[in-house]
Amino acid sequence: MDDKRWQILYRTTVLESDREKLQTSVKAAEDAINGRAVALNGNIPWEERVAMGNALSALWVLKRERERCAVDEPKNHPVA
Repeated sequence: MDDKRWQILYRTTVLESDREKLQTSVKAAEDAINGRAVALNGNIPWEERVAMGNALSALWVLKRERERCAVDEPKNHPVA
């Protein structure tokens, strides 16, 4: 797996403004990060390991924020 792929997907996810696409983008970035770790068989350079950990933490925050916003959105219910 390309060593820059996870970084590109992560940056794309962080900049994603479409909330509908965000869930898919987060999943793709997480999969790429985890795939990179597997491809390296645990022999991840220290700098990249830190960057991957930071990226996974930020993706977790994005997921939680998206879920919170989905709960807080007003529903369009017809008034009876």
